[in-house]
Formats: sequence, structure tokens, C-alpha cells
Amino acid sequence: METPAWSIALSPSTADWRFRQFQREIREQASGDVSPILPVLTLAGPFTPRPGVDFLMVQNAVTSAGARGPAGYLLDDWGWRRNSSGWVLGCRVIPSAALRALADSLHQRLLPLVGDGGLSPPCWEVPLVRVEGRQPPVSLSTPAAPLEGRGLFSRLLSRLRPRAPVSFEVNSDLIPLCLPQDGLRLTIYSEEKSAGGYDLVTQTWLNRYRSTSREAWSRTLAGYREKAFCSSSRGGGPPYLISDLHLGHADIIQYCSRPFPDCSTMDRVLIAGWNQVVNAGDQVFFLGDLCGSAAQVPEYLPALSGAITWVRGNHDPFSEGNPECLAMTVDGVDLLLVHDPADAPPAFEGWVVHGHTHNRRLHRYPFLSVRERTINVSAEVIGYRPVSLSCLVEMIRTSDQDLLFLPFPG
Repeated sequence: METPAWSIALSPSTADWRFRQFQREIREQASGDVSPILPVLTLAGPFTPRPGVDFLMVQNAVTSAGARGPAGYLLDDWGWRRNSSGWVLGCRVIPSAALRALADSLHQRLLPLVGDGGLSPPCWEVPLVRVEGRQPPVSLSTPAAPLEGRGLFSRLLSRLRPRAPVSFEVNSDLIPLCLPQDGLRLTIYSEEKSAGGYDLVTQTWLNRYRSTSREAWSRTLAGYREKAFCSSSRGGGPPYLISDLHLGHADIIQYCSRPFPDCSTMDRVLIAGWNQVVNAGDQVFFLGDLCGSAAQVPEYLPALSGAITWVRGNHDPFSEGNPECLAMTVDGVDLLLVHDPADAPPAFEGWVVHGHTHNRRLHRYPFLSVRERTINVSAEVIGYRPVSLSCLVEMIRTSDQDLLFLPFPG
């Protein structure tokens, strides 16, 4: 019996829903034969193990490489890559140094186990859909594939011989995803089916059943939150700022790729994180969208510490005490606090501190934009806990380049 090909990939982590949604949108828009592809970042493979190599040996190689722990990357532009049979639409990946080191370590451990053909270097893309034919769907406003020549002979050759893969071609008509991620699990795939994987957070091996269980995923996310932001100390003191908690809003977990398994866990973690930073007498400027709906405010507001100045968001109830914006000058820096940055007056020449955009438009509204003079304090962008206003002003004074999200000490 022929040995199936294996591959080792990072699961899409908290971006899985975003990828699946995009697959559905593309299939609805495109005409012709469009097939979804398993949306994972392949680090090694597909490869055929040499004779005598069993699954346990591959598992040990993955486990050894995975001891490095989670590794970050940025999901960036959408684009096309042409192959021998058609086109593949995917998302370009910008790997961190830690992810490149993880991939190198994995290759070093797998090479002695691989049969003929060896191992190809990682292709830093997450594929989403495959389109058969010589051109990608015109409905997606994608550039047509150029012919290899204008003469009859050249056109005949282009039809007869397989096309070599070409580099990733960014589709500028599609807004970049621009979403930072951390790889949390290495999974062994056989014919696109999971055969088990290694949890980079809990440092444990998961068989094919445990790797798909909600309970195991909850433990992974809990460990990740602890390492990623819950244990990081905040600098500076009050007053603090944050926006867009969206407590009680279950859909926001998938919509904004939040690292929570369910709404009750999200509510508990966000409230606890707020109260760990904010003491009873501390001033907090909250820039809107406390809950999923205005009716939920009486349920959640009493649970939050501090003296809250509330700039109204689009999900918040109308109140004379909740202004639409708030202007102030701190250490000589003019600031405008507003929920939606689009509502800032065009003539304002200071810095706009806002929420509303979450992590959905980081290409336009990152945590800090030097050129546009904006600071995004949406919960996802600042680690789900309030940040000191004095720290933000210091970053305005010292930063000479944009920052996608708030960096953490240590």
C-alpha cells in the first residue's frame, strides 16, 4: 500500500472564522469552478517519509521543534498565485524571526525522515480557494494572466506545457487583512485530515480527537492569554483609556478574532483585566461600545472599577453625560478622544485617540499612526486592558514609526 503524503502546518488559530467567511464570500462572487482549500500555514511538506519511518518518529520531530513555543506572524495582503492547473487565492504571511526559527528547526528534524523529493522551503501564504483555468475570476477584479508571447507558436506552447509556479501577486482591489497572529498549534496532516498535533502553548501532544475538542482549545487559549497579555505589567498610572469591550457580545469573538472560547469567558477575563489595572478612584476614559447592546449596560457597568468618563459609541445608549468627543491637552500634546475616527473634525491638527475600528482595519488605523496622528485603543489592539494616558503621550513624543499594536514589556 502506498504511503500517504504528510505535511506539518500551523492551524489558523483565532483567524479561522475570518478565513472561512472569506472563502464563502469568494465562492459567492466568483463565477466558474471555485474550490475551498484547508486554510493553514504549511511549514513542511507535503512529503513522503522514507521506508521504515513511522508516525511516532514524525510526531517526535514535531514535538521537539515545538518546544520553542508559540511564534508570531502577520496575515497581510490577499493575492493570487498561478500553478500548473489554475490559480490559488490566499493570504500572504509575514513571519517573525521566531516563526522562521521554528520552521528551520522543524526542517532539520524532518530531513532524516523524508524520502525522495526532500523538503521544500515554507511558502509564506495561507491558501483559501482554488480556481481552475487559465485566468482567475474576472469578477474579483484580478489582473488577467499574461500570455507568454504574442505569436501563434508561443500561444500553443503555453497551452501544451505546464506553467511553472509564479510569485504571489497582490490583489490591490482587496483590502489587506493586516491581522497579527500567534501560531498556537503544529498539526500533522495526511491528505488534509488532521492526524494529531502539538500544542505550542501547553507543550502537550494532542491526538486527532483531542485536537478538535472545545475543552482542549479552551485550555490552549487560557494559556495563551496568560503568556500574551495577562501576566504583562502595565506602566504608568491613571488616567487610563480603552474602547470597545463589547461585553455580552458573542459574535465579536469571531468577528475580531478574539482569543476566547465563549462569551462568558470573554466577559470574565475582560472585567478582571480592567479591575486589575484600575482602582476604585482612578479616572478612566472609555471610548465607547461597552456592550453588544444598550440594554446590557446596567448588567455590566457596575462590575467595572474607577471613575469612568464615557465617550459614547454606536452601540451605547444616548445620554447627556456621554459626550460624542472630548478634547484635552496633556503635556503640550493636543488630543481628541472620540469613538469613531471618521467623526473627528478634519481641521483638528492634534492626535485623534479612538476605538470603533477594532483590529479590522489595522492597515488604516493601527495602534499608532505617526503620519495620520491617530491612536487606536480598541481592546484587541492594546491587549484587552486599559492603558495609561501618560504612556500614550510619551509614545507620541518618542515614536518615529507606526506600530500595529501596543507592545508589551518583557
